[in-house]
Amino acid sequence: MLGPLTVSRGEHSVVLGPAQRRLLALLAVRGGRIVTSDQIADILGLGSAGAVRTAVSRLRRLVGDVVSPMPPGYVLDPGVLDARRFEAMLSDADHVPPRERIDVLRRALDMWRGPALVEFAGEDWARGEAVRLDERHIAADEQWIDALASVGRTAEAAAHADALVAEQPLRERPRGRTRSPGGVISTVPRPAPCRRPGR
Repeated sequence: MLGPLTVSRGEHSVVLGPAQRRLLALLAVRGGRIVTSDQIADILGLGSAGAVRTAVSRLRRLVGDVVSPMPPGYVLDPGVLDARRFEAMLSDADHVPPRERIDVLRRALDMWRGPALVEFAGEDWARGEAVRLDERHIAADEQWIDALASVGRTAEAAAHADALVAEQPLRERPRGRTRSPGGVISTVPRPAPCRRPGR
């Protein structure tokens, strides 16, 4: 979910067709919650409950029992999702000392391979989760910058803050973090930012 959809089973990558990728992404977006057969049929354009069962059966042959039948539909084991592992690491980072927090946050950030759900982010059923995860990604970047600054790595923190401003110029917090002549990061008040359409 943290970039283009990829699937592995053991040490091997699994190649999915377009319809299978779409089905798996739908289940991933609702990870841990039931997606009804009717919802699957509607989003995948399948005409009957039998067609849904066939589509899910083909997917399960490739990905295994991480997809399970659960009336009135199907559910994906959330434990297999990179997004869940990312968010668990962010939670862990809240409960460790600053120097360890830097490492935990860096490992979490390194999980990202591109915008969340990039193939499906324009779809109604995926858009909300894609925006939420992208916001979590940016917030984690900000937390990492703060953690660097808190242990005196201010030049490194300022450099990363500058890069984040370049990527996200409309966000208030990174833009307000500037490098002073002494290399210290300071906060400059700014008016509330305008949001990008759809964000």
